[in-house]
Amino acid sequence: MRASIIVPCYNVEKYIEAAVNSVLCQTMPDFELILVDDGSFDGTGKLCDELAAKDARVKVIHKKNAGTGLARKTGFEAAKGEYIYIMDPDDYAENTLLESVLSDMDATGADIETFGHYDEVIGNDGKIIKCTPMLPRLDGVFDFPQFIDNFYEYLQSCSWQMWGHVYRHSYLASAGDVFSSQRVGQDAMFHLNLFEKPFNKMVIRKIPYYHYVKKANSTIEKYHKDRFECEYNIAKTLSGFLQKNNLTSKKYRDWSAYVYVNAVMLELNSMANKECTMTGKEKIAHIKEIISYPDVKSAIKNIPLALCKPLQRQIKTAMLKMGMYGLIILSKQVQTAYTKRKEEKHI
Repeated sequence: MRASIIVPCYNVEKYIEAAVNSVLCQTMPDFELILVDDGSFDGTGKLCDELAAKDARVKVIHKKNAGTGLARKTGFEAAKGEYIYIMDPDDYAENTLLESVLSDMDATGADIETFGHYDEVIGNDGKIIKCTPMLPRLDGVFDFPQFIDNFYEYLQSCSWQMWGHVYRHSYLASAGDVFSSQRVGQDAMFHLNLFEKPFNKMVIRKIPYYHYVKKANSTIEKYHKDRFECEYNIAKTLSGFLQKNNLTSKKYRDWSAYVYVNAVMLELNSMANKECTMTGKEKIAHIKEIISYPDVKSAIKNIPLALCKPLQRQIKTAMLKMGMYGLIILSKQVQTAYTKRKEEKHI
């Protein structure tokens, strides 16, 4: 079998059929589609079974809810294809993705191919409002040392999402248990773990094969109790990877600092959600605590503001540098409330 496509599914009854159809319409028909129902409590599980009944290539695994990372791992353990592709259940793929990418990987002997995607924004009526191609800066075939030499460009422009890559099954299996159980940030951790095992070759193409779908006016950050721990883990793992591969020039130090600061920013966004039950004093105390971490403290001190785009983030980073935690939290809450009201007007 040429390929296994793995789709973790959790309460996506409204979207899963479109994702499945984009796979079943692939111009390369020799694949299996593994739908992993991660303990959905809407009609997702039933719909997956109905889709499987219509096409023998579709297989369904029902499991207890344990998060996207472990659902992907479950699908991988059941996969039989020579190549592995992992996509999200609320997006869709171009129908030439498998044929084009697998042909490329066959010709080059690559263990991984990464490619561009479309950022697609849809309105409440389901119609496409905006569709923007997002392409890597790099293009070509890279062995592992060449990949490391160009790692900054990869960091800057290639998607860390699994749906932006196709993997050779044997390489993925040889890398060990690379699937993260983190509730957020699984894709970044997956690749940082995976790249600990040097690959033979990676192909990078400036071609958008995937549609990453976002709803218009849906920008409020979800609340995750362990958001900072997850993002901090990514920042620390990235820092270790850079050190291990002697990527220690200023541009890499600055980018490492950016990822640490980004962990704080994402935590600020998460705390502004109404589901966060912390009081104002507790939020300030929490921010002070995480900023006291030596690597986070150093990152905030040394990060160039020019790296923290757009302007709004530059202002918040400057406020972090000055210790204006209460004002940052208040401004974020006001911004979230305004965005929420704006979204409700468009429903």
